[in-house]
Formats: sequence, C-alpha cells, structure tokens
Amino acid sequence: MNRIDTMDQFTRVMTAMTGSAEEADKALGSIKDTVTGTAYGLDIASKSAQKFVTSGMNLDEATRQVKTWADAVAFYGDGTNATFENVTDALSQMVAKGKVEMDQL
Repeated sequence: MNRIDTMDQFTRVMTAMTGSAEEADKALGSIKDTVTGTAYGLDIASKSAQKFVTSGMNLDEATRQVKTWADAVAFYGDGTNATFENVTDALSQMVAKGKVEMDQL
C-alpha cells in the first residue's frame, strides 16, 4: 500500500510542478528502474527527485541525479536509505542556495 501511495503522491506533486502528467510518469518509471534490485526504497528516491526539482532542477535532470547519487552512495557509502537520503538532502540544499551546480559534482 505504501508503494502505491508513494507513486500516486509523486505523480500528483510532479504533475503540479511541471504541468505534465506524462513527464511525471516517465520520471517515476526511471526512478523505479533505479531502485529495482537495490536496498533503496521508492519513497526515498522519489522524495529525493522532488527535493531536486524544488531546488530548481528540471525533472529530467533530477531523475538523472537520483540515479547518479544512488550509484555513488552504494559504491562509496553504506548503501542505506538513510545515507542516500542525507546525501540527496544536502545536495538539494546546496543547489537551492546556489552553492554548487550539479554538473560541477
């Protein structure tokens, strides 16, 4: 049930933010592909994408960054939801404040 709620909420929020339900569905599919076979939860990954969009990224870039940072945390970190969430939260805050551009990282 939680997974369905997460998917519904992500689609609603991203549709409102981007104005495109198709774009939101495409992004959700990409995020689902990213977390399939990993220890990451769809809820954590979708919240990360929402944070990136809120910080000023477009949705396509946000989903690419979710994949990039999921891989990086799994390889260099402990691969847990908590660590992934902390990393993406810090990154989205830096981007929102203009402290860093994601392509610099």
